[in-house]
Amino acid sequence: MVPRITMIAMALLSLLACSCGTSSGHRSDDLAPISRDTFQRQVQEAQRFYSGSMQEHAGLLEAGDLDGFIQGILAEHDQEDLSAAWSWVLGEVLFTLNPEASRLATKRAWQQAPHLAEVSFSWALHELRANNHDGACTILDALRHAADQDGRVLLHRAQCLLHQGKWKEAIDGYEASKKLLEPE
Repeated sequence: MVPRITMIAMALLSLLACSCGTSSGHRSDDLAPISRDTFQRQVQEAQRFYSGSMQEHAGLLEAGDLDGFIQGILAEHDQEDLSAAWSWVLGEVLFTLNPEASRLATKRAWQQAPHLAEVSFSWALHELRANNHDGACTILDALRHAADQDGRVLLHRAQCLLHQGKWKEAIDGYEASKKLLEPE
């Protein structure tokens, strides 16, 4: 029987398995906003790197050492120097394994690239997780106008609205998200 933690790690590895670009540079030296193309290339590079890192440290998981596994991944780079793309991928990798480290990585990504929908959406999820419903709703409102066809945005926005006591808007948002997420 495969330990549950190993199954989780292998699921994460499969999520990271993608076609990889040839971008270089995981550092955030350039202060100019990152373009979508550059972001996508760096995401692919970071996914390839972290997939390899997770495979390299898989023995720790098999031994039941989740903390060692996470520390092995985090020790690969100085987290403060990562670009928005690399920080975002690291945040996604660690989302369920280490929420605190994931939040820090995602916050760095969002501070560098708030104009990218996937980064903003990830940061909004962290804001929800921290019960900062006002902050999450502000982000999701901006995303809603940019991506009306994303049911996930509408669903999480409805969650925020519920916590803000905006019942009718929340129900309307939930219904709209349901239509997108569960087409008939």
